[in-house]
Amino acid sequence: MNLALGYVEEQFCLSCLSKLHEQDMQSMFDFVYGYIQSRDCFKKEWGKMKTSSECPLPNTCVIDKCFSET
Repeated sequence: MNLALGYVEEQFCLSCLSKLHEQDMQSMFDFVYGYIQSRDCFKKEWGKMKTSSECPLPNTCVIDKCFSET
């Protein structure tokens, strides 16, 4: 999500990205996920994580959205 939003030098969690863009986490996820799914270069990388056990921040994210059929 960081790269899709143009953050190449720093990594931010979804919570931090939401605050930076003044959105709640669900809205931020939906916005960025939609963009990621529309770009093959991002979509390919997103698809590499197959299970929620691969999530680096499972307790601070909207993990149920990341690993659902959205």
